[in-house]
Amino acid sequence: KEQPNSDEWNSIEDMKLPLLLNYSQVMICKEEYTTAVTHLNTVLKRDPHNVKGLYRRATSHAGCWNVEDAKRDWRKLAEVDPSQQTLVNRRLQELDNLVKKKEVEERNKIKRNVLENYIYNKLY
Repeated sequence: KEQPNSDEWNSIEDMKLPLLLNYSQVMICKEEYTTAVTHLNTVLKRDPHNVKGLYRRATSHAGCWNVEDAKRDWRKLAEVDPSQQTLVNRRLQELDNLVKKKEVEERNKIKRNVLENYIYNKLY
């Protein structure tokens, strides 16, 4: 039986990485971001510089509104693979735009609720 950190154990662990990466992509497509993050954490624990793993985990974090974690992973991706800098800049800008849009929507929702409560209290 293989023991942790033996050659056989390490070989098996390495074989799992592409499977976990593929499975995480399926989870992203199904918008099951938290599940994807869990499996990508396993990949990146084993291989912290895995470009696909960083890209997919950043995407997953953004999908479940872990904004700071997404930004951290995008920046790490650019550090690991400088050829991805343009993509990373675009994704960071998209994320910032989504955050701003959500903030405006939340403010408008609060204003609407306050107005509705005010009107309701005036009428009743």
